[in-house]
Amino acid sequence: REREMEAETIVLESLLERNRREKEVFEDVFVEYQKLLVEWRRGKQREKELEDTKAKLVEARERETNNAFLKQLQMEVSELKEQKYEAYKKLYDQEKRLEELREAARTLQEVQEKVQELEKQLEREIQAREAACSELDERQAEKRQAQEERNTLRSENQQLVQRLVETSQRAAEKFNEAIRIHEDAVNMKNHYEMLLKASIDIQNIKIKPEGAFDAEIGGNIPAKVRLRQNAHEGEASAVKLDRSGNMVATCGLDKQVRIWDAYSGKSMHTLKGMLETVTDIDFTADSRHILAAGHERCMRLYDLSSERVKHTLNGHTDKVHACCCSPADSRRCVSSGADRMIRVWDLQRGINSSNMICMSTCFSLCLSVEGGTMCSGHFNGTVRIWDISKHSQATEIKAHSQKVTSVTFMPTGNELLTCARDSTIHLIDLRMNEVRKSFKVPGFRPANDRCRICCSPDGQHIACGSVDGGLYVLDASTGEEKAVLQGKNYHQNAVVSCEWGPMGLVSVDKDGDLLFWQ
Repeated sequence: REREMEAETIVLESLLERNRREKEVFEDVFVEYQKLLVEWRRGKQREKELEDTKAKLVEARERETNNAFLKQLQMEVSELKEQKYEAYKKLYDQEKRLEELREAARTLQEVQEKVQELEKQLEREIQAREAACSELDERQAEKRQAQEERNTLRSENQQLVQRLVETSQRAAEKFNEAIRIHEDAVNMKNHYEMLLKASIDIQNIKIKPEGAFDAEIGGNIPAKVRLRQNAHEGEASAVKLDRSGNMVATCGLDKQVRIWDAYSGKSMHTLKGMLETVTDIDFTADSRHILAAGHERCMRLYDLSSERVKHTLNGHTDKVHACCCSPADSRRCVSSGADRMIRVWDLQRGINSSNMICMSTCFSLCLSVEGGTMCSGHFNGTVRIWDISKHSQATEIKAHSQKVTSVTFMPTGNELLTCARDSTIHLIDLRMNEVRKSFKVPGFRPANDRCRICCSPDGQHIACGSVDGGLYVLDASTGEEKAVLQGKNYHQNAVVSCEWGPMGLVSVDKDGDLLFWQ
């Protein structure tokens, strides 16, 4: 308000000063104008006197004929004419000056009118400013009130969040306890089921077809090809056996998953629906479903009885490199991909139950027999051990110098078999978390980043396929080369995956051929 009064005072003083300057200028004009009027009156009077003189001159001319007097009168007339001329000239100049003064007076009047208009505009602006200041004060008061309400709500929200976190933590603890109890119950149930299955296992053994190999030699060294099938058009990606060893599954670049009878080698199912290359497959623990992973950033769970997709598992943001179903629980599986995520899935509901982040791409996964421990092989040559129940990494082992292509548990469960692009094979002691044995086989070289190797059911031998089309069989204790299955009657292209079950060894290559070994 003080600033507004100061502005008004400054404007008023400016106007008064301007009026004083303009008035002083016009005062001189008015004085000159008065003088001009006086001179004009004098001129009029002298003109009258001149007319009187003329009259007298006429009279003199009429009365007198005296030339001297006439000349004198003529001289006076001439002088009066000159004076009249000077008076008229001065009068003209004064009238011109008067016109300029009138124009200045009109300009002054316009200036005064403009000053009055500016004063009115200034008054309106002052009123508008006062209204704006009043509105600003109201808005600031509303802002302070809103800030106070916001701070109050923020404080209440923090308290609610804290309560929610505490409640969630308590609920999570209870849920984890329930999960542990449930897992213990499931493990006990699986244990009793395994005992029951073992007691009646004789009833599930198939009658050996004529000419087929004896199932009891599943752990012996393969010697020749028993059956050959062209499983896929183009390159095959993986081969897997179910838990009983009765079924063989293969997948490849033709976007198909095929199921074969392990005894006769006949095709049992052809599963379609994958839109891009299928990279990995695995049977569920009950052998009723098979899981397929591929480049289309998802997995599909197939029901073998209907050959239809039961669930499409979405979650990965890049290619899926590996998948593995739990040997103990047909409702759980894990997967890994180029998005550097390891995901745990609930196959019963078809949802992603938990995730684990890894800083290096994982190319291979395997789960322990009880399903509680997971091992993963990575791009940077490390092998990581995970606790599935805690969803956390337990340890990391720097096993290889290049990408790990394959990880699998040995039958004892205490050792891990690994293979990498550096062409080395390691046996890792999981109790000591260190490499116990390391084998380097002359001529062996993995075919790709997902080249899978395997061990025999008795854990005595290791089988690994090479880029040269050879299938190398090693002694698991010494690394001694027991056999190299290579030749025109065997694989003619790089072997990408092999599996060894109770019914023997199976392998696939980049030509899409599936070989059953005897």
